[in-house]
Amino acid sequence: MENGIQTSVTEEEIADFLINDGYPPELMPVSCILAGSQAYGLALKDSDRDYVGIHLMDTWSCLEHPDYRPDFQVIRRKFTKDFQEVSPGVKGGDISLDSFEMWKFINLITKGSFVTYEILYMPEIHHDICSNTLIELCRAALNNKIGKAAKCNAFHDWRRDKSNRKKTVMAYYRLIQAIYFLREMEFEWKADSLWDYVKSIIPVGGEVLKQYMDVETRLLALDEGQLDKVASEIEKLVDEVGRAMVITKLPDQSPEAVVKEILQVLINTRSGLI
Repeated sequence: MENGIQTSVTEEEIADFLINDGYPPELMPVSCILAGSQAYGLALKDSDRDYVGIHLMDTWSCLEHPDYRPDFQVIRRKFTKDFQEVSPGVKGGDISLDSFEMWKFINLITKGSFVTYEILYMPEIHHDICSNTLIELCRAALNNKIGKAAKCNAFHDWRRDKSNRKKTVMAYYRLIQAIYFLREMEFEWKADSLWDYVKSIIPVGGEVLKQYMDVETRLLALDEGQLDKVASEIEKLVDEVGRAMVITKLPDQSPEAVVKEILQVLINTRSGLI
């Protein structure tokens, strides 16, 4: 199987397939976006396409299972470029779909998960107009924990494999993204815009990004000299995230009143699906 999406498959065709066939029929897709390297501006020609979204189960479907249907709380599916499903646990696939049931999504919001910011702010390939109120309330529930999520990404994912260029670039990317959101109260996902922004604060990561975007050096491990410089720069970014968490206007916790309103709207919306 070839890697990457070929030009014969359009974005509209992928979106139509995912919404109509990627989701089980008993679920209602609420929102779906293109994420990953293709959306961030970090992709090469053969990069896969990663989609993330949120969906709803109706009240009956949600409660009929003794464990609240954990099989539908998170949908994870992969497909080839000709829309054939790749079996779970099998490597490969050109298109991936990860979607969260609204209840699970709310939980991720309170924890500052990056995927929640992406779904709430990045351009949608699908949007259910009946969910407008829910989406706006979810944005109002965001807190400053995006900073903690960025630091966790750097401390855990990157530190486990410091010589890996992809993990290194993503550590920079998430840290700068968190700084931007905490300071500007806006979500930016384009890598070049984020690197341009951070230059005015801490001029870091330019060489790392340039080498990552070069097909000849992308898969090469960082050498010892590069590792020392990267470690120093990431430490500076982590410190800057900490300062941004202090000065931001975002609350430490999702406002309780907003969360309660989300839950009430969610109950009403679920009931309407029965």
